[in-house]
Amino acid sequence: MPTSIIHVHGSARDTRSPDSATIRVEVSKWGRDWNLTHQAVRSTVEGLMDDLQQLAADNPKALENPVVVQVSKRSWTDGIGVAYSETVDVAATFSDFQVMSQWVFTHSTETISVYRIDWSLTAATKKEATIALSVAAMREARRKAEAIAAAAGLVIVGIESLTEPPEAGDTSETLATLPGESPSATIEITPTPVDLVVRVEAQFRAELDPDSDTTTRRAPSLFFA
Repeated sequence: MPTSIIHVHGSARDTRSPDSATIRVEVSKWGRDWNLTHQAVRSTVEGLMDDLQQLAADNPKALENPVVVQVSKRSWTDGIGVAYSETVDVAATFSDFQVMSQWVFTHSTETISVYRIDWSLTAATKKEATIALSVAAMREARRKAEAIAAAAGLVIVGIESLTEPPEAGDTSETLATLPGESPSATIEITPTPVDLVVRVEAQFRAELDPDSDTTTRRAPSLFFA
């Protein structure tokens, strides 16, 4: 019996509360003497990294080891003379938001500032969500194929191909957390929900429904975007 191919897409979405957050910390200083400016930044960064690494050792489930993301240096000339600046960007990922909040509130100074927090899901949580969403996306694709088949007097007899479901997309927003002019200024830390989506693409085989009374000739292939 001739077989038609029905090409469909399926998707599934979910929104979850984050269980992971990566803070971006900026250590920055400027001055007229490059050596003194560089030494001040270097000393601050070393102390910051030591503190974070000790915190990770004391709370291994709360914090991953921090990393230096970027180092930038610049110089310029003004009416007084030459000035220099150095900025070091440090990232640390927390899974315990209480520990993170306490650390942020006690480490924001004129030299150290937390300027961004990226909310996300841990690998284990994202894997669990991906599996559930992949199943839901596949079911939606099947429902679409069955609806198209029924309209054409066909029945689904099997699956021709299925793209491997990609990892659930993480579209969490980024929250700026600037301490303001005063080191003691309040920093708002509000977790942002994480939006997840999985999309699949499938081709189903369909044949004429023996119970259908349709007389419409079907095309050799059907497509549903």
